[in-house]
Amino acid sequence: MQNIYLEILAGISSMEVWFVRHAKTIANHFRVGHNPHNDKLSPKGILQALATGKRLARESFDEVYVSDLNRTKETLENMVHTHPKIQELDLIYTSLIREQERGSDWNLTFDALKQKIKDSAVDPRAFRSANGESCEDVNLRAEKFLKFLTYKHLIELNQLNAKDSNLVKELLMNHLENEKDMTSGEKISKKEFEDYSSEEQKAISKYLEKESRNNRRWLWSPHSENTEVPAVPKAKPRRNDTSRAQANDLKKVLVLSHAGFIREILNITKKNMEQQHQIRNCSITVVSISCKETSGKCNGSCLSDSIQGISNCIEYEVNRNYDDSHTAHLKYC
Repeated sequence: MQNIYLEILAGISSMEVWFVRHAKTIANHFRVGHNPHNDKLSPKGILQALATGKRLARESFDEVYVSDLNRTKETLENMVHTHPKIQELDLIYTSLIREQERGSDWNLTFDALKQKIKDSAVDPRAFRSANGESCEDVNLRAEKFLKFLTYKHLIELNQLNAKDSNLVKELLMNHLENEKDMTSGEKISKKEFEDYSSEEQKAISKYLEKESRNNRRWLWSPHSENTEVPAVPKAKPRRNDTSRAQANDLKKVLVLSHAGFIREILNITKKNMEQQHQIRNCSITVVSISCKETSGKCNGSCLSDSIQGISNCIEYEVNRNYDDSHTAHLKYC
């Protein structure tokens, strides 16, 4: 508890959260719900994960949050081949960022489920299958996760007045309650080439052939046991990102999650519950979080507002919407 408290006390100026949807699965291919038999990446999904790892290798992240479902774990395992440094990061598994639970309707196709919701005459966001979740339920999880990151990295509690001590205690209790949903992961496992099926090996070999020798980021090759891995070049930062990074102690967090969860993140950060977001496999959405009053660390003054509290102080900015340009070349694979 003491370590968590000290980490919260430290605070940072602002942070970026990079939300990445898992790679394409067998279930995605057939447009059906996921189960233990189809909750694994398709050959194209493996290629998407490799391309995504290569893209993210240009960034520097402080920690990684991963949904505890198989498809996100498998996406990460494949990303390791093109982003080996990701193995050195703090890895945290959590059920907070899972996909919407479909309950008894898990085996319905998306079109059939859409029709069932329409026939029910229930508000689509409130519709809940037996033993499942509604969109509103997922929205509550998304809000809880964003607050967790805010409590952990943005609040500068040592700046609070003594009169706010009860608020500090409440804030810490909320943070520690959310911390229970987090599980520190072991080192990320990495599949070897022989661990893939013959169909997957063909897809990977085809991917390697298209990559120029200078652009490969592999720890292994199907043709050689000792493949030399060239250094990953640093990304050319965008002008606004560069000035921001220089002015602030920027915390960058990577989150591997699902379309339904990321959609609710966007609904919260953009405050637009009606907009439908096209979140394709392995697309990247970047959300910046900062204090509205200070444009940096939050000094906790907002906590004295008993009605809005911290939600009245924290400012979200979506810097990138479901960007899948790094996998565009795989469209016809």
